[in-house]
Amino acid sequence: MSNFYGYRSSLLQIAVAALCLTQGQFAEATSYDFVIAGGGSAGLILAERLSQNASLSVMVIEAGGNPDIVYPLYSSTPFMAVFGIGSDPADTVPIDWGTVTTPQKGLGGRSIHYAQGKSLGGSSMRNFNVYTRGSCDTYNKWESLGNPGWGWGCVLPYFERSTSLIEPRNDLRFANASVDPVASLIGTSGPIQIGYPNEAAPFGTFLKEAMTANGLNKTADFTSGTLNGWQWASTTIDAAMNRSSSFSATFPLLSARSNVKLVYPALVKKVNFVGTKAVGVTYNTSTGELVTINATREVVISAGAFRSPQLLQVSGIGPAELLTKHGIPIIVNNKNVGGNLQDHSFFTQSYRVNMSSSTRFGVDPVYAEEKISEYLTDHTGPLTNNNCDFIAFEKYDNKTLGKEAAYNDFPGKWPHVEWASASGFVGNYSNPGKNQPTDGYDYATLMGILVAPKSRGSVKISSNDTADTPLIDPAFFTHPFDRKVLLETFKRGRKFLGSPEMAGAYSDPTEYYPGPSVQTDNEILQYIKENMMTIWHASSTCAMLPKARGGVVNSRLQVYGTTNLRVVDASIFPLVPPGHPVASVYMVAGKAADMILADVK
Repeated sequence: MSNFYGYRSSLLQIAVAALCLTQGQFAEATSYDFVIAGGGSAGLILAERLSQNASLSVMVIEAGGNPDIVYPLYSSTPFMAVFGIGSDPADTVPIDWGTVTTPQKGLGGRSIHYAQGKSLGGSSMRNFNVYTRGSCDTYNKWESLGNPGWGWGCVLPYFERSTSLIEPRNDLRFANASVDPVASLIGTSGPIQIGYPNEAAPFGTFLKEAMTANGLNKTADFTSGTLNGWQWASTTIDAAMNRSSSFSATFPLLSARSNVKLVYPALVKKVNFVGTKAVGVTYNTSTGELVTINATREVVISAGAFRSPQLLQVSGIGPAELLTKHGIPIIVNNKNVGGNLQDHSFFTQSYRVNMSSSTRFGVDPVYAEEKISEYLTDHTGPLTNNNCDFIAFEKYDNKTLGKEAAYNDFPGKWPHVEWASASGFVGNYSNPGKNQPTDGYDYATLMGILVAPKSRGSVKISSNDTADTPLIDPAFFTHPFDRKVLLETFKRGRKFLGSPEMAGAYSDPTEYYPGPSVQTDNEILQYIKENMMTIWHASSTCAMLPKARGGVVNSRLQVYGTTNLRVVDASIFPLVPPGHPVASVYMVAGKAADMILADVK
């Protein structure tokens, strides 16, 4: 894979060039109707919608650069999502924040690199492209918690308006990996392209048979509001097999509009207030210049689940004791800011297999060159695949959950676990792009993912400066419900992988990782503790809830105790949806735009 690796050596030079290219985009005007802090998954979608009204001016301030310049090819190729996401802090890339969690009590004191996108497009430039909506019960639960207008029937139109279906090339896929998506559910005119890899990973063709034999059946689609069952995952890729993101969907439009100013790379330092009214922001340019911009209508924070609460806190909105500790004048005392952090996490089980996998890229240069050429010339081959193209969801009954069923308040069809097939060896996920076995075997992995977490963490500022990484504590594996679900998931995974239907997939029938020595409940829990990894779905740190129930924003995403200030990103989720949250982020951005525009009128 030398051609791809070769780009890494010159990325610093490219990044420097990117800074020069973007300096000219710093604003001449001092006031805009809307100032959006964060040009990521939500911020760019929101800006595009607001700026369709030519009478409204919009500024977007993004800490990262243009990914096409800073991280070319990698950021647009589905396969390359595997790089720079490991738990090892050294496994990072130029469009990553380099965030590391606090030592995790539930994981034996491990601190984990938490990959997040730092560029235009945010984490939609870094994720594994999987597009799933939560179950209908997810959003009905949101509404029942005190958020009128956020039930499934109300949010479904925003899901559909955000995406467009790219018809799958079943003629290029394995016959037993063909897909038949429901176009009416996905949408046909939205900015985000939803498609399927031109080449399916073969391991999934065995898993679907094993799951069916063990009572987990095919489901029609992961966009319908029903998740339980297995299916080939819809993904955010376009017809040319490039990543479809908030950046690719909006950057050409925003760049061409005279009522939009994109400012990058620039770090927002704080929101400015007159009393409790947000009137603008101060940001720092890449050359160190401090610039103050006024917002005549609203400031919108779209900085993500870690940096949205950080920005609120350094601006004077948060727990009084924390703000006072760092010498920050208190605008609004709200202990909920930065609390309620929720995330999905996973462990893995791996086998040696008798089919090609991503492991081969690291040990067979001829194979790698051939597959790179296929992708670059005719958009085919394994590089079109996101390494996570077959997934399933399952809800456990109370008998399985045992005494921990007392914690099971997830409604209706909300699943407890997601299964994801991964081409290659995953292991403890310290550096998956680098740590592939070199013994000549191909590998494949089943990931067991907790999508109904009860553990709750926090985000707290470490200083009064947004340049300093906040203290991020996801509190992984600290709730007994989470431990029970993952214990049962490990056992269920072994049942799938040990089924007769899987026999044809293996070159060695013995489980490679963690291996047959892990047997008792205590051994399984210890293995998970030592190997568990985030799947980068942090949310809920500026939760949309009544303030008395832990809220930071109301159902119109307005920050309690302030005027002219909203938060629009995954941090507002009352509960993290099962599955992959980027679909819900796009929905939230679309719904927020309608609410904001309605207030303009």
